[in-house]
Amino acid sequence: MNADTRRILPLRTPIRLVWLAVIVVIVASHLRDRPWSLALLVVGAAAWPTWMGADAHGRRRLAVGALLALGCAGGLLAPHASFAIAFVVVVGVASGSTLEPLPALLLSACGPACLALLTLAEHRSAELLAWTCLAAAAAYVGGLSRRQANEHARHAALIGMEHEKTEIAQARADVLAERNRIAREVHDVLAHTLSALAVQLEAADTVREHGDSPDQLADLLRRSRRLVADGLDETRAAVRALRDEPVQLVERLEALAHDDTVSLDVRGTPRPLAPEPGLALYRAAQEAVTNARKHAPGARAAITVDFDAAATTVSVRNGPPAAAPAERGAPGFGLQGMRERVELAGGRLEAGTDGEGWAVRATVPS
Repeated sequence: MNADTRRILPLRTPIRLVWLAVIVVIVASHLRDRPWSLALLVVGAAAWPTWMGADAHGRRRLAVGALLALGCAGGLLAPHASFAIAFVVVVGVASGSTLEPLPALLLSACGPACLALLTLAEHRSAELLAWTCLAAAAAYVGGLSRRQANEHARHAALIGMEHEKTEIAQARADVLAERNRIAREVHDVLAHTLSALAVQLEAADTVREHGDSPDQLADLLRRSRRLVADGLDETRAAVRALRDEPVQLVERLEALAHDDTVSLDVRGTPRPLAPEPGLALYRAAQEAVTNARKHAPGARAAITVDFDAAATTVSVRNGPPAAAPAERGAPGFGLQGMRERVELAGGRLEAGTDGEGWAVRATVPS
């Protein structure tokens, strides 16, 4: 219910009561000394507010009974005070707008039916009956039109509510998707940077304990500082990608292959990629290199990026470890995260053994 409807509804009751008072006064002025007619007028005067209260509280049987009494009173009073036809009109509008068509039609006909019986019994002219039937029919049709308009309004309101619920659900889904996207970016940046930094710091701690190579310790600390700086650069790049800026895949992969243990081979003509597929390929390569360093220490890793007309593919292959890998901790979600990210970008990811090493291949349409 909108604000305009709330302002209108409180006015209906006093307006209806004013009309009731006007009708009662006019009809009473024509009845003069007819006690039974005054009794009928009292019935009609009581039936109208009774119907209003019953209808407002959903008491359908009481409302129907009040309308029946009002219509009969109007039909029986009409020969003595023609303005009593107003009661018949009220019944037609009220029943047509609140009841099903057939019950409403029967209630609308009760007033004319009572007048018809009285006309036959007293041998009166049928002119008043004709006008009463016409008024009842017009009121009934008007009530049906109002009921139909109210149903259309309710239907439109329900559609609006459903549309609003759909929009809210879509907005929530968009927010959740964006949160997942940000969470993936944070995980990928931190996982790669902190994993490599942990390896360097562990090596530095080992050198410090033995105390036999200050130059090696200084070199490890320099590498650690470089990893921190690279991590900051990665974070800035991730923020740019979240702002839907194109991804320069080759530049990102060149920064990833910054030492002698990782090589990069570019095939085809490099081009900027859209944020989602570009990041998916880069993160897949980054995770694959991180896993190679973790599970195959000392092994060389080869990154190949192939710019085809319909797709872009990044492959990472590493050989067997040159040294025993560190003790495995709790299993992570790197491979699963790579696959989810690539599939969300409309691509596919394959990972498995490659001879004595491991290979990861990610392809996205472009």
